[in-house]
Amino acid sequence: QPAPISVYMGAGEDTAPERAVPLGVTKSGRALQPLDAIEPLAQGTHVSDGGRRLAVCPGSYDPVTYGHLDIIQRISAIFDEVVVGVVIGSTRKRYMFSADDRIRFVQESVAHLDNVRVEGFNMLVTDFARQLGASALVKGLRAISDFDYEFQMAQINKGLAPEIETVYVPASAKYSFLSSSGVREIAVWGGSVEAWVPPNVVAAFRQGAGTHTEEE
Repeated sequence: QPAPISVYMGAGEDTAPERAVPLGVTKSGRALQPLDAIEPLAQGTHVSDGGRRLAVCPGSYDPVTYGHLDIIQRISAIFDEVVVGVVIGSTRKRYMFSADDRIRFVQESVAHLDNVRVEGFNMLVTDFARQLGASALVKGLRAISDFDYEFQMAQINKGLAPEIETVYVPASAKYSFLSSSGVREIAVWGGSVEAWVPPNVVAAFRQGAGTHTEEE
């Protein structure tokens, strides 16, 4: 069974409360405003076409795993449109697979999802999301260690793009241990990864692909 989707809005004051609080009251004791008292967003904020909610799922996907695909499929049921953003360049990573391969792996794996498309990007993720008119960045969380890093990034991204929220989706239990780096390590040493990555990635490993190590 997939894990329930807990929508924790990143970088907000009242994210992931540690204790129960009365309805209508925040952790700090402030009364929540009634909906009709909240100012509407300025025109042009969250600019998804026609009011459609668009989310970006960014990552390097080196390679895409069933854990990634689980998050993408679950979030596609919540948002009107999902763009899987594949990082093309990075200041801190080297990639096993080329950008073209990583994009193709994801495209082939989400072809059955009508409201999901895949694009590469080589800029700040907040700039990429703004260009698309996205209202949310979606990040999967496997453990507390993921949250520590992602919460820091959410704070930074909120400073760069206050109108874009970060939504955290907990990994399903059966994928909570799964990572692209772990898959790469197993595959390099000849181990089977069929249970963790889609067939196109398995085929690439078998064909000796995955030697793209220069920085892009």
